[in-house]
Amino acid sequence: MKKFLNMLYWFAILQIIGLSIFEAGHRYATAVRGYNAFGGELVFLFLPFFVYLIKNVFWDPELIRILKEDKDKENEEKEKQKNA
Repeated sequence: MKKFLNMLYWFAILQIIGLSIFEAGHRYATAVRGYNAFGGELVFLFLPFFVYLIKNVFWDPELIRILKEDKDKENEEKEKQKNA
């Protein structure tokens, strides 16, 4: 339950930040454009979703382990080529 509440807390904070950035961006874009329309500022409404994706994809321990193994193999191959 505590994990869920923590996730909900971060989602709410990120959503508030995203809405604030969206609102500021929309006001600025409307002033620059001279008319009311939506553009790239809509991306900030999805800020919690993007943070969730980045967190779960790039901070995955299994993925990090695989990438480290690949890098170690690459380094070993480079050393063998230098020594040959």
